[in-house]
Amino acid sequence: MRCRRRSGDRGSSNRDEGITMRTSIRRIATVALVVFCLYLVGRAVAEPFTIGDDYRLDWGGPSMVGVLVVHMLPGVASLLILGWMVRRRARSWRG
Repeated sequence: MRCRRRSGDRGSSNRDEGITMRTSIRRIATVALVVFCLYLVGRAVAEPFTIGDDYRLDWGGPSMVGVLVVHMLPGVASLLILGWMVRRRARSWRG
């Protein structure tokens, strides 16, 4: 025998709470990913201006091109990920 909910009953089922919890965790993870990607993009933009004369000892050295590739590639990849996320979100908004 099933128990019907009254129209004024405001209780929520476990299923509704699970969806809300999943959605909030997904939003937190998305915000964390966006913040991390923006950090990497900012670092990639600033990297050419912060290289000193001791770049030969940095990762990717001894050449300047190697150092720039190693330090800027994560920012470029993050920019691509952010672009993919924006396109995906725009498609879901349109329907």
